[in-house]
Amino acid sequence: MNPDPLANLRDIHLPEPISWWPLAPGWWIVIFLIAVAACAVCLMLVKRHRTRLYRRQALVHLEQIEDLQGQKQLVALLELIKRTAISAYPDRSFANLNSNQLLRLLSTTCKKPVFQHIPDDLETLLYAKQISIAPVAEDFFSSAKLWIRKHPNRVQWEHLPPC
Repeated sequence: MNPDPLANLRDIHLPEPISWWPLAPGWWIVIFLIAVAACAVCLMLVKRHRTRLYRRQALVHLEQIEDLQGQKQLVALLELIKRTAISAYPDRSFANLNSNQLLRLLSTTCKKPVFQHIPDDLETLLYAKQISIAPVAEDFFSSAKLWIRKHPNRVQWEHLPPC
């Protein structure tokens, strides 16, 4: 009896499917780089959020000033602008500048035109009794709001071309 030689054959054994775990060393490097980049972006966003705190506070204070009228509003706006400028540019001295000089200096820092229609006798308007200042106050308020939102940070201002 001749045994059947095909009866001794076995089926083909396939290898086990490739597992996703453990990861190859290249994937560990990619994961590490993504984690480092995510941490760097988070730190940058937190730093940016903290450095713009004075802006957010100034805009909140600006909303409160909007309810004031006349000279009180102008005085409060000038005070707010000076405090914001000191917070934005702590290495610069604004204390010795009068209101017009300060506004002219700050108008050079913004890309959009601000404080253009402010009269030269602003100091007189602040303390005059019988003068209507409604048009000046509206323009001044809108310019202040625009400047607070759009002024460059300290590093950008240092690299601005002189006007």
